[in-house]
Amino acid sequence: MCLISDKAIGDLYNRDALEREVSIAFFNKSINCLLRVQTENNLEISENQRSAYIEFSKNEKKILSSAEQHVKEYCLNHENWEQQPLQNLIDSITLKSIKVLFSEPGEPRRIGLILDWSLDPELGIGVLIENEKVSEVSVQDIVLG
Repeated sequence: MCLISDKAIGDLYNRDALEREVSIAFFNKSINCLLRVQTENNLEISENQRSAYIEFSKNEKKILSSAEQHVKEYCLNHENWEQQPLQNLIDSITLKSIKVLFSEPGEPRRIGLILDWSLDPELGIGVLIENEKVSEVSVQDIVLG
């Protein structure tokens, strides 16, 4: 396990991916999750990824608040969801990791949220954020690829 220090993202461990633990507030809970940086061959972080992380960090509360709303809508419209108190829905979701997706200059800055959901444990929930706006909420595959 090798430590890589990036000027914008900070210290990352090179395990299966470049990653470190971060603390973040999601659905009004402080959560420790993994920050993962997707690189080609786990070597080089692109300037676009650095920009994505910097902009995400600067706008974290606004972005995550929007993501929470989109996730609620996605879950409430999901076929497995039965009408229950909203708190039960929130309690069924766990943020597992934040992924800084690989992108080149000129492409959108992309961040992915990977969430576990007890009502869909196999597929979970993925939130794709492009240029600091939620662009898609679906199964985790949209941000795992």
